[in-house]
Amino acid sequence: MLQFDAAKWRALGLDAELTALLVACVNAANRAPKPGAAGRGIQSMTVDTDGGLRVVMTDRSEIALGGLRVQLSDVDTAAIIASATGEVLDALPVTVVDLDIEGGRLIKVMSDGSRAPGPLLPVGPMDPDPEAAPALSGGALDLVDGDLVLVPPTVTAGQPNPQLVLTSLTRDGADVLDEVEDGRIADAAPGVYEAVWTASNGVDPDATAVASLTIAVIPPGSITVESDGTISITLPDSATAPFDVRIAGEVVTIDPAAYTPTSAPVALGQPDIAGTGGDGEVLTVQSRGLFAGHADAGKIAIVGGWYRNDTAVGDTDGSYTQDDAVDGDRTLTWRDVATNAAGSTVAVSSGVLCPAAPAAGWWHPQALVHVDYASDRARINGTTFASIAAAKAANAIKTAGGVDYIDVAGLGASYALSASGIVPNDTATRNMASLDDGTSNNVVAIGQTYSSSTHRSMFWVITAGTGVYTPPTTTTLTHGMALNLSLRVKSAALRRGMNGTGTTSGTAITLPAVNRLVLGNRSAGDRAWTGTLYHVLLINADLADAAVDALPGVA
Repeated sequence: MLQFDAAKWRALGLDAELTALLVACVNAANRAPKPGAAGRGIQSMTVDTDGGLRVVMTDRSEIALGGLRVQLSDVDTAAIIASATGEVLDALPVTVVDLDIEGGRLIKVMSDGSRAPGPLLPVGPMDPDPEAAPALSGGALDLVDGDLVLVPPTVTAGQPNPQLVLTSLTRDGADVLDEVEDGRIADAAPGVYEAVWTASNGVDPDATAVASLTIAVIPPGSITVESDGTISITLPDSATAPFDVRIAGEVVTIDPAAYTPTSAPVALGQPDIAGTGGDGEVLTVQSRGLFAGHADAGKIAIVGGWYRNDTAVGDTDGSYTQDDAVDGDRTLTWRDVATNAAGSTVAVSSGVLCPAAPAAGWWHPQALVHVDYASDRARINGTTFASIAAAKAANAIKTAGGVDYIDVAGLGASYALSASGIVPNDTATRNMASLDDGTSNNVVAIGQTYSSSTHRSMFWVITAGTGVYTPPTTTTLTHGMALNLSLRVKSAALRRGMNGTGTTSGTAITLPAVNRLVLGNRSAGDRAWTGTLYHVLLINADLADAAVDALPGVA
C-alpha cells in the first residue's frame, strides 16, 4: 500500500491541483489496472535530490515531478494508470482522474472526461553530474623550528570526489613515511626530502603533486669554548655552504664565505634590554651582542655602553636610571662594538623612548594644593584649574557654612602649610589658612593674632583639643604689610617661617588628625581673613629649613 502525505507536500509549496494529481496516482497504484490499459502502474514515489518527487512505474520507467524529467520507452503512447474516478479529498479540488502523455506533454484527464494539457516533460536519461578526473594545486614541504612540515595540495577538480593520499615521502631516496606524526617529522635530519601526494576517484588519470626540500647538512667541524669565554667553530676548507645554528633560542645562519682574515666581526645577535621609558625608570641589559669572525683576523674585543640617541651616555654598567632632564624625548639603547684586526662592527638593541619632562607650571612643583588668588587659578591634587570658580564647579573646592575648603588625605609625618597676603586692619585672630577635621579639636593654623595691643603672627597646632604648639611671638605686624607665613608640621622639628626667616622648635607633638584644608578661615567660620589673600599652599613632603622659610616660593 503506497502512502502520500498531501498535507506535508502542500506545506512545502506544492500547488493544490498537482497535489490532487499525485493523490490520484497513489490511489491508482493501489488498485488493479483498468481493463485494456497499457498495463503499467506506479510502483513507488520518493523524494528526489532536488526536492521534487520521483515516480517509478511498474516497468521501471520514471517521472520526476518538480524537475519534471521523465524516462519512458514511448512517450507518445505511455500512460500512467490512474483510475481515481469519484475520489474526494477534503479541502482539495480533486478533479484529475487519470494521466496521459502526448507529444512529451503531461495530459491531465479530468473527472468530466476533458483533457487538460499539463507541463512539457523533457525526455531523456536521468544523467548524474558528469565524471571528471582529479586535479591538484600546490603542495609543499617546509622547515619550521627544525621540524619538517608537510603542506598537502588542494584538490581543485574531480567527480566523484577524489581521495587524497600521501603515497610517498623519502629522504635521500629512502622511505620515511613512518616518521610522520601529525603532519610533520620532528627534528628532521638533514637530507633531500621528496613528498608525493596522489588523488584518485576511479576516473583516469589520477592526479599527483610532488614537493621537495633540502635540509642542509652541517659540515663536519668542531666547536670549542676558549678560556676567555669565546667560542671557536672550526670548519674544513671544503665547507662553503651556509648552515644554521641555534643561539639563545634563535636560528642563526652562518655563511662561511662571510668570514675571511680581512673581514670585520659579523653580528650574529643583537643586545637585548628590558624596561620602560620614564623619569627614574631603570633599564637593564638582558643579553649582550653576539659576534663571530675568522680566526686569522684575531680575537674579538667587545665594548658596550648606553647611548642617548646617537651619543654615548658614558655609562657602561648593565643598568641605567633615566633622568628626563637629560633623557627626555630621547631614545636610549645599548650598543656593543666588536673589534678585531680587520675592523669593527656595531650591534644595537631596540630603543626605549624616555618621555619629555613635563613643562614647569605656575604652581609650586611640590604642591599638593596651591590656590593662587592673585591670578585666579588653582592646582589641586594634580589637577590644574583655569580659575577658582572652575575648581568650585568641579567640586575640588567645596563650600559649607560660607567657608571654602578642600578635602585632603594621606598627609605624612612631615608636611608644610604656607600662605601669603596683606595684613588686615583688625584686632581679632584671623586665619590665612587652616587644616582641621571640621571642628576646633584638631587644627593646624597660620595667620595673625592680637595681644598686648599688638598685631602678631600666629602659628598653632592643636591635637585632640589641646594646644600642643601655640608659641608666644614678639613679631609685630603692621596694617597693610606683605606677609608670607609657613609652618612645617613635624614631631620634634616644627619650623615656623615669616617673610624669608624662620626658627625651629624641638617640641615633641602628636600630629593632629586633619582631613580638610580651609582657605582664609577655619571650619567654624569665625576667623575669616579680612586682609588680602594671595596664595594658600600645602606640600606633603619633608622640606628642609631653608625651603620652609622660602615658602610660598612663588611671585
